[in-house]
Amino acid sequence: MTTGVLDNPETDVHNHEDPRVSPLAVQTRTLKLVRRVGFIAMGIQLAICIMWSNLLYGRFALTWDFSVYQQAIWEIWHGNLNPPDTVLTGNLWGNSGQAFFWGLAFVTRIYPHGPVLLWTQDIAVVASEAVVFIWAIEILRDRLGPTHSWIPWIGIFVLLVLFLNPWTYWTLSWDVHSEPYGTLFALLAARAMYHERWKSFAVWSFLTLSGGMIECIYGACIGITGIVLGKSRRRPGIVLLVVSVVWFLLLDFVLQAATHLPTPGSVYGYLIRNNGYGNLSLLAIGLGVLRKPGRMIQQFWVERSNIFAVLSAGGLIGVFTKWGFALPVVLIISNVLSRAFAIVAFQNFPVFEFVTVGTVFALAGLILRGGRWKTASIVVILAVLMNSVFWFSIWAPRTPSQWLRTTPQAAAVLDRALHDIPPNAEVVASQGVAGPFSKRVHFYVPLISDWNIPLYGSNVWFVLTSRQGIELAAPSVTYAAIGQLAGPLHARLVAHGSDVWVFDLHRTPNLHWFRTGLSAPEIPGWLAVGPAGRPVLQGPESTWHAGSTGTRGYVVAYAYWGEKAGTYNARVTLNTSGPVNIEVWNTTSNQLVARRTPPPTNGIKTLDFSFYTGAQTPNLAYSGWGPFQILPNEPIDQNVFEVRVWSPGGEKVEVYKIKFG
Repeated sequence: MTTGVLDNPETDVHNHEDPRVSPLAVQTRTLKLVRRVGFIAMGIQLAICIMWSNLLYGRFALTWDFSVYQQAIWEIWHGNLNPPDTVLTGNLWGNSGQAFFWGLAFVTRIYPHGPVLLWTQDIAVVASEAVVFIWAIEILRDRLGPTHSWIPWIGIFVLLVLFLNPWTYWTLSWDVHSEPYGTLFALLAARAMYHERWKSFAVWSFLTLSGGMIECIYGACIGITGIVLGKSRRRPGIVLLVVSVVWFLLLDFVLQAATHLPTPGSVYGYLIRNNGYGNLSLLAIGLGVLRKPGRMIQQFWVERSNIFAVLSAGGLIGVFTKWGFALPVVLIISNVLSRAFAIVAFQNFPVFEFVTVGTVFALAGLILRGGRWKTASIVVILAVLMNSVFWFSIWAPRTPSQWLRTTPQAAAVLDRALHDIPPNAEVVASQGVAGPFSKRVHFYVPLISDWNIPLYGSNVWFVLTSRQGIELAAPSVTYAAIGQLAGPLHARLVAHGSDVWVFDLHRTPNLHWFRTGLSAPEIPGWLAVGPAGRPVLQGPESTWHAGSTGTRGYVVAYAYWGEKAGTYNARVTLNTSGPVNIEVWNTTSNQLVARRTPPPTNGIKTLDFSFYTGAQTPNLAYSGWGPFQILPNEPIDQNVFEVRVWSPGGEKVEVYKIKFG
């Protein structure tokens, strides 16, 4: 028998594996698998987010906010590095000095089509989740030891909390904003501080501050966190805090980056005065609140459901840790007291991510205590997961109804208009469908009271709607504008359908402004066509009207006015060959307020009658269930009333005008 080195079991290491596998090797393989699963899941999530962005863009469900950035980036694409912004009526820099949008302009120039800007935001949001996921595993390995058996399970737990946060998808649905990009850079800066990688910390902090004045708050809060942590992180924290505050002050007072932001008084002045607070400084407001904090406490109580929704979606307990406290608390206070931003959307996106990071620190602390605390950590994990499941199941399905408010039929009319309008023409578009039209020099979005629109060039295109998308202007105001275009200004009606009206206004030399009032005493019947009606637009505009299709139902509907309780008068000009019902509905409460059934007019006549609207009904949107509620919007002191004309069918009905007041 021949023997050799290869026959020696002690030296035959190449042909035989060691049956003893170290716990570290097993854990390393397990964590690699968890990371791989996590990244695959995030890739799927990103694909879904991109498809959702494509749908929003294709359905024209993008508003004023998207238009601000899309127009500015389009201008940068075409060489204007200081883009004037006709949506903001100023320039992009004046919107808090958001410098990194110039960088986005150069990135998106590679593929300057469609929803590419939305895709970059999708990437920023999913990348933020990836940073939280990676950082969470690093925290657990550092705190619990690299071989702890709970690390993979808590990693999966973090993935589920991130994926099941419905407000993340609401963030992506609300146009484009700086917060998702700033959150990504802020997370990377905080993670670099955690690892004490100071060069990376400097780079990510710089990119965070490039987001502008809002992101300076992020930087200041990360600096405060470093100071609280002490030891080697205190000095970098102080530096970042000082730099963030100084840069904020320079942007505000020296570099004029706040010219299009509301003044501190107009946002927070209500906390110390009932009226006349627009010129108050932030210092004066702060001192006033310290003396009389009652109004501030009242506002926190009003918004308590939103505060809980924002914090609990990220795990809640994370806000009680050093890493999850400063930035979430400062942002929530700022947003809640502003009233306008006290909602569960993009303004609070950094809170979701940092609270989740803090939740990981809290769980690691509980596990380290051992004994009963280890059992408590299991209870916390299950409670947080159940909480996330409930938030997601109640609110994620409502995302389409909340944000996708244009019908496919309306989108088809809008798409034809987008392709028919010359690229150099001025466009005025209703805010709910404005986004895709914003790639041009002159582009305007009339809001509630901004109907003083300058007119340029020989032709100006108007794309107006009162019921498609998320509209801020009252329908009666939009109807008045459309009536003015079709009537005195003799604009050419190019296309219409599904409450979308496209006009081409040939501008005369002396026509420099388009103005309309805040209320419309009279609505043309052809603008308020109901399910049993059709617009009759032949002949001169004065003869246009809503005509019956001959079927049973409402010939006219959607003639809306917002009013308080009181006595009002409805006046309808119509021509009928049989009896019809003239009705007034409180659409806020879906209640019939008044109904009249006049005899046939057999000619054009004006009928009017008075009615009393009764007590106000609270004007609140769907708010959720049980503890999983939000306050969608501040209540307003008006109800929405609608005038309708109903026909039993089989008769002639022509409605020319509706007046309410």
